[in-house]
Amino acid sequence: MMLVELPLDVIGEMFAFVCVKDWLTLRFVNQICKLGVSHLWSYSTKLNLQNMYFVTDKLITLLSDGMPRLRFLSLSNCIKVTDKALTSVAANCPLLQTINIDNCHHVSDEGVLQLSSCQNMQELRAGRCHRLGDRGIAELTKLPDMQRLSLTQCISLTAASFHSIAENCAASLLELDLTCCLHVGSAALKVICEKCKFLETLVARNSLCMTTGGFKCVLAECQNLTWLDASCCEISNEECWVAFEQRAANLSKQNKQGQEAKEGVVKTPQSLKHLDLSLNCDLSTAIAGIAACAPQLEYLDISGCLEAAGFEKGLHQLSELTVFRGKGMSWFTDHDLQRLAAGSKGLQEIDVGGCPLISDSGVVGLAKECAALEKLGLAHCREVSDAAVLAVLLCCEELRQLKLQGCSNVSEVVVQQIPESYPLVTVSR
Repeated sequence: MMLVELPLDVIGEMFAFVCVKDWLTLRFVNQICKLGVSHLWSYSTKLNLQNMYFVTDKLITLLSDGMPRLRFLSLSNCIKVTDKALTSVAANCPLLQTINIDNCHHVSDEGVLQLSSCQNMQELRAGRCHRLGDRGIAELTKLPDMQRLSLTQCISLTAASFHSIAENCAASLLELDLTCCLHVGSAALKVICEKCKFLETLVARNSLCMTTGGFKCVLAECQNLTWLDASCCEISNEECWVAFEQRAANLSKQNKQGQEAKEGVVKTPQSLKHLDLSLNCDLSTAIAGIAACAPQLEYLDISGCLEAAGFEKGLHQLSELTVFRGKGMSWFTDHDLQRLAAGSKGLQEIDVGGCPLISDSGVVGLAKECAALEKLGLAHCREVSDAAVLAVLLCCEELRQLKLQGCSNVSEVVVQQIPESYPLVTVSR
């Protein structure tokens, strides 16, 4: 029997482990390869073409024509792709649920409008699609189950897009990324927070919408929020503290009375698990309220923040914390580090690079308390010496990454011995 006469399912199994790039080559080798690849395409639900700069509209048309079951498509960084590719995808892949067109600079409203025919669509990632405007977003958000929208640096979007999101996705939206959206103010963010009660993840890094008022609204209205990135935003210290205090009060009420629901919308707040407030320099007293409103916090980044009065009183209570980043904090001392470690023994990653008051005593205390530590950043902590590094290596058996750039008191002799004695540890020097 010739290979070409084998059943299609057998041929498909033969090509099941072929990567995407090889698929494209094998299709033109011979008849058996063409049959195998075509069979795989017809049953594939996922296609990842990320970073494949050679991908063109013609190729997308060819692929999508044979992939009627496709549910996931990534075209991230496929810089040659235009609206024609999305038109083909929309016509040939009616079951599509997720599409990533990050950095597809030639895609505009026309292509996104075509995707609105995919009624199962749940996720759009369109970061840095500068030609994407209000018209495309307004139409796409009418789909019944749109759950995740990433619109990073979509500079053509205005407040109208976010009013559309609020009106059309009120019952479905779970995740929204507004990073560097230049034309979205706090009023538009407020509308989203008031309407989209099921929102779990909000990223508004370096966004004009995340003002003090916007931040207060997020904490007050987004009761299901567990992930918040408000880094590089201008948030007033006192008002931020009030917002944390209010959310903490609501959370305390929830714990006492039990979770209450009305008309299917949870009214009492969930504990934040991921919080990024880095480079919000005016948060000196607000940080003290974090522990109260986020007792289940797992990730915290306060890099670049000014002195946090009450830090010692609050953050050492975060027993669930696994990642802490506090780079460039001139006020952060050995005592603060030890108290943090004592309360967060499950820490797996900590970066206090550029904190000039950190010395051996703080790092040794950290090593003794946090045996599960995997990544440690001490770059430019000039008071740290060989003793601290050796203590970390001895106590933290799970350590895999150690940053020591600019640590002038750590000798080259110790650094050079690490690869031999601890081969699993990568040292940045």
